[in-house]
Amino acid sequence: MPLRFACPRGHQWEGAVPVGCPAGACPVCGAAGAVIPQLELDDAIAARPAVPTPAPSVPDLTAGEAPAIERPLLLDRDIRKPTRRWRSVVGVTLALALIAAVIYFAVHGRRNRERDACISRGNNSYNRKEYDRAVGEFSEAIRIDPHCAEAFVNRAAAHLGRGDDPQAIADSTRAIELDPTLALAYVNRGAAYLGQGNFDQALADCTRALELDPRQALAYANRAAAHVSKGDAEKAIEDCTQALRLERDNARAYAIRGMARLDKGEPRPALEDFDEAIRRDASLPFAHAGRGAVHYTLGDNPSALRDLGRAIELDPNEIGPYIRRSAIFLQAGDNDRAIEDCTRVLERKPTTAEAYWNRSLAYAAKGDARRAEADHKKALELNPALDRP
Repeated sequence: MPLRFACPRGHQWEGAVPVGCPAGACPVCGAAGAVIPQLELDDAIAARPAVPTPAPSVPDLTAGEAPAIERPLLLDRDIRKPTRRWRSVVGVTLALALIAAVIYFAVHGRRNRERDACISRGNNSYNRKEYDRAVGEFSEAIRIDPHCAEAFVNRAAAHLGRGDDPQAIADSTRAIELDPTLALAYVNRGAAYLGQGNFDQALADCTRALELDPRQALAYANRAAAHVSKGDAEKAIEDCTQALRLERDNARAYAIRGMARLDKGEPRPALEDFDEAIRRDASLPFAHAGRGAVHYTLGDNPSALRDLGRAIELDPNEIGPYIRRSAIFLQAGDNDRAIEDCTRVLERKPTTAEAYWNRSLAYAAKGDARRAEADHKKALELNPALDRP
């Protein structure tokens, strides 16, 4: 059997020699070798450490530093932990944003529905000519949504309906600030300026409205009224005709065109326009007043009195019908009723020269020279042209 040999320097080798023969020289250092007993050989083999499996080379580390791969699980967890933490943060942020959006749209959706309900009720009240109630509904809509231009425009229209021109101007101006492209806001403000006698500003607002929306029939009608007030009958007729092309049943356009034609000395065409206006809307006071003026011009005093009386019923604060009716009363010799109508005018507008003039004539017809002279003097102070032929 093969034997195991060793030299004094510790080199070992195997070989087979006959029993009793020398072991031979060490193949490494040439020293004499000796046979290792079998028991000692078994113990050496058992005690010899196993040759380790070669490991990947790693760079030398300075003293005290742990190898970079000493605890791979911990290192792996350290790498993933920030990622998982940021993913959690992003997820929570998105969830909160979604919740906030749901709450925002739920709250604002409810507010918008409440606002729109107020506007709808206000519009219904306005159409029934319940202007105070309409103002209240539109005010509530504005309280819910202070940036709703539509609510300001509609409240301006309600203010116009009850004769509050300053508030109509304020609301229209606010609507324009919120939405400068809202043509109806300029239309309403133009109507309010018209009511205040600011005809140039009325013209400017109506023109701006038509620049924004050329199909605004009401803007043409209001601009025509401003032209009538400034004595430009031709432009008024042109604007009214355009308004009627856009809106054939626009009673206001018919009435304003009738006024322009009356100013031009065309009573018959004017009468036709006033008839059309009243047929479409019998609640227009100035249409009745205009038709009454045409009847007076044509010498039909009974028809004139009927129309002027109806105009006064519809709008007791309008002074024009009172002055025209006082003239008819003067012609009929009804001086007391003439004085009564002129006095009502002066209570409403103390600077109306025509009312002083007609009342002075009525006092003179009654033989009251002192009052007649006082009214005559006051009339000429306000309008010297009344004494000219």
